[in-house]
Amino acid sequence: MKNLLLICKNSNILDTLCRVLSKQEIYNVTPASTCEEIYLHLYRSHFDGVLLGSGLSDKEEKDIRYWINQNTPETQVIVHYGGGSGLLFNELNIAFKES
Repeated sequence: MKNLLLICKNSNILDTLCRVLSKQEIYNVTPASTCEEIYLHLYRSHFDGVLLGSGLSDKEEKDIRYWINQNTPETQVIVHYGGGSGLLFNELNIAFKES
């Protein structure tokens, strides 16, 4: 099972992504929509992947990537560009096959 931290500031998209990913038995999904939640989860838990969804500023994304690189470099950072569940699962498959 892969533990994913799902980051998205749009609550409707976050809910949809959580629902879609949670239906797959191989993913354990933890949602986060604020910087406080993001870092709280990163400090407390280990994640195989961090999925970056919509709404993050360039600085927030850069800061998250820096934190992960410094503290848990084995964690895959995956950017979800939208476009449906087929693209989402391909993004995840590619990220985890390359790790």
